[in-house]
Amino acid sequence: MKIGLILLFLSVSLLSISQKTLPDNFQIGSCVEVFNTDSIKIYFNNHGAVIERKCAPYYRVGKMDSTRINITGDFIDYYATGKVLLKATMQYNNLEGIARYYYENGRIKEEGSYRNNERLGRWTFYYPNGNIQKIYEYTDGEPLVLEAHNSNGEATVVGGNGSLKTDFSLYRQSDIYKATGNIKNGKKDGEWKWFLTADAALPISIETYDEGVFIKSVERDVVYTDKSMIRLTSFCANENLNLMENSIGCLGNQFSLWQYDSRSIRSSFYPKLQSELSKYSKPIQDQWLIVGIKISKNNKIAEINTASSINDTIIENYIYDLLLKMRRWEAAVVNSKRVESSIFFTILVDNGQIIIPADYVFQLRRN
Repeated sequence: MKIGLILLFLSVSLLSISQKTLPDNFQIGSCVEVFNTDSIKIYFNNHGAVIERKCAPYYRVGKMDSTRINITGDFIDYYATGKVLLKATMQYNNLEGIARYYYENGRIKEEGSYRNNERLGRWTFYYPNGNIQKIYEYTDGEPLVLEAHNSNGEATVVGGNGSLKTDFSLYRQSDIYKATGNIKNGKKDGEWKWFLTADAALPISIETYDEGVFIKSVERDVVYTDKSMIRLTSFCANENLNLMENSIGCLGNQFSLWQYDSRSIRSSFYPKLQSELSKYSKPIQDQWLIVGIKISKNNKIAEINTASSINDTIIENYIYDLLLKMRRWEAAVVNSKRVESSIFFTILVDNGQIIIPADYVFQLRRN
């Protein structure tokens, strides 16, 4: 009789946990905050990856799109100090319209327009004192250089002709390099030198162009003719914020991510959860969901949060119940010690199909 009462108590307790009203306002560790039922704050790094606040140089605040894994409408990106970094607009998963980037001193750093997440037309870049640094014209591919000035205000490119010193980065990399060379009719021309830093004595390589057409590159007396490396622009994390999942740890820390069933979550947890989600048989509207799981140092689930972009409480509770049963966690390790930390990831509902984007992308790469 006592055993029966205990089992009944346990079943009622689990039922009450699984059927509780989930909060609309919550934090997932220190990397994501959901508030006012439809707004989100996201901390991200120089690569555009969601990361813990203590490691993040930037954060974004905006309203959740109802069907796309992104924000919608006007939003603001901030420096970690709370100073405004970017004011822009997101529509249909793309940056659209006028955008302004700012220095931490409040002056405009660069301004122009986006169309379909690409820079379009005239963009003006400024020095921290407010003087114009350069003006580019974006169409397709590399921009045309219309004019440029040195830090003393002297013109170095006029009417698309002259010499240019500029920062640049390789594709989707945050490291900043220096390059210098001539501009003819808005395009790189003649020899261009690529330096690791502004005060470097020797270039990494010397590339040769004929009015924008790449001819060759010489690096340590080895000649390359397949492709150029020097660009006129730098990678911008604000243009590439990825909301699929988060990472932990700061640069320099020795860390390993969470594991599930003694394997990485991409090869174990995501596929298992995806399999369960695929069994959902009720009618469901297009939407996306923010999901957070806090894992204790003792490998236990300490907290579960989920929020639907359209406040679909049925699917929120369904996912909550699934996660509550998945208990084969191993905590993240930072500097050889297990730590309490939170996993953030997103779920997409598209045409009635429920997808974990992080799992979908991982499976594509494996195949």
